[in-house]
Amino acid sequence: MSVSDDLATKLFRHPRFAWREGMKDQRGIRVVDVDLWDPDGPPDLGDAATVGILLGWLAEIDLLSDVVRQDGAWIVAVELPDGLQGWMGETMGEAAAAALLAAWDGLPDS
Repeated sequence: MSVSDDLATKLFRHPRFAWREGMKDQRGIRVVDVDLWDPDGPPDLGDAATVGILLGWLAEIDLLSDVVRQDGAWIVAVELPDGLQGWMGETMGEAAAAALLAAWDGLPDS
């Protein structure tokens, strides 16, 4: 299993994860209507719309600090209670998923 597949699976299984319209799953199927969506697997972390939604979640919870490309890798930085932290990935989706999982795990249960 690749790093991307592992992160996508962890994201998919996280209790805070929910499909949103515009996301694409790893089968290549895009969510058009969440109410009619029957998920069969994790999200596609290589899909630009899906990655945008992940970054949007970080922005919605007011934690997104920066997204940069450095030395061929993507870094998504978030402001957590312990300070600014960054997650790196070969793709922006990998970095965004890792940052989002860490941010969600640091939030109190809602």
